[in-house]
Amino acid sequence: MKHNWEYKRLEEVCKISPFPGIPQVIQEKSWLLNLDKIQSNNGHVIEYEYFNPDSIDGSVTKFNEQNVLFSKLRPNLNKVVVPEMSGYCTTELVPLFPEHDIDRYFLAYYLRNPHFVAFLVDKVGGAKMPRVKMNEFWKAMCPVPPMEIQKQIVAELDKLNEMIATRKEQLKVLDNLAQSLFYNTFGDPISNPKGWPQTTLGAISEKISNGCGAKIEADTFKSEGIAFFRCQNVWKNHFDYSDMVYVDDNFNTRYKSSSLKHNDLIVTKIGRLYTENSSLGRVSLFQGEDYSANLSGNLSFIRLLSGVSPKFVLYIMISDCFKCYVRNTTSGGIDKRALNNSQLKAFSLYLPPLELQNKFASQVEAIERQKELVEASISELQTLLDSRMDYWFN
Repeated sequence: MKHNWEYKRLEEVCKISPFPGIPQVIQEKSWLLNLDKIQSNNGHVIEYEYFNPDSIDGSVTKFNEQNVLFSKLRPNLNKVVVPEMSGYCTTELVPLFPEHDIDRYFLAYYLRNPHFVAFLVDKVGGAKMPRVKMNEFWKAMCPVPPMEIQKQIVAELDKLNEMIATRKEQLKVLDNLAQSLFYNTFGDPISNPKGWPQTTLGAISEKISNGCGAKIEADTFKSEGIAFFRCQNVWKNHFDYSDMVYVDDNFNTRYKSSSLKHNDLIVTKIGRLYTENSSLGRVSLFQGEDYSANLSGNLSFIRLLSGVSPKFVLYIMISDCFKCYVRNTTSGGIDKRALNNSQLKAFSLYLPPLELQNKFASQVEAIERQKELVEASISELQTLLDSRMDYWFN
């Protein structure tokens, strides 16, 4: 052991402890935390959802502000939350209760450190839904330095996380700048105050098609090769590669009809509505090389005709205009709705002159170059954070 500290098994420093009381109620609603609302690596809660307690079924676990929530599903995603209030969570989250000799923020950092995550990835069961074998989890050794040192380590790692969070806020500012530029240039796409001619998405598209609809066995996915996009990879104007899977060239050739080309738009067509990060109708622009990626059947792709700027159409589809269209056009409950290609083709949008579209695209690309610099800084800080966690915990 690098440091002259006491080490204990995790079963000695924490236990499973669902909070037996009534979760905090806000306007007669309780917080319900699902995995898709948790950011990988830092445990940040992306969005808080509240439900009436009587509408939450029994397949959830109670927790409180003394717990650390550890995700046993797909440990490579590294989702560990330190909740600041009580609520309910999916049973895929294990509410850990730290004993008196370990700080819960220190425990959370230990569980997030890359070395421990790699250890867990080797201890999973199940091919399609890999879960941590909890009997192996409890055997893992955890450092237990004096409480004063634990708090010093937490303070250092918190500082690095704060710097990363600041850079991410800078990305949001740049995103807002791009959206403001869109509205200032073209006007609100719903009210169309500048009177641009209207068209439909189908009329300006060469192809609107589904992703691969074949039944895919778990062993089809590889650790490298051709990227295979799924719903969890597609977000509003960006991709999340943390849970990316890959297929081989033979698969990509066999299902060439769903292989992507440069500047294809990708849309999630199954998911939830009425949340800030609704999983239905998220759109991003693929800018890789032709036929260098494929996608699942829960996604559609849009291949535009020449004479239309993909960047321009992207910004219409990440606006409230498309969000409202999806809400008004699809049917079903809140939890699961579907968007089909006929509905995509019928989406109405304005179409300014191509020259103006291209001018906007050039301005957005300048903003994106600034984003790349910020993203590079985030990557450097994340590398430093990983290095410091490796120093302290391994």
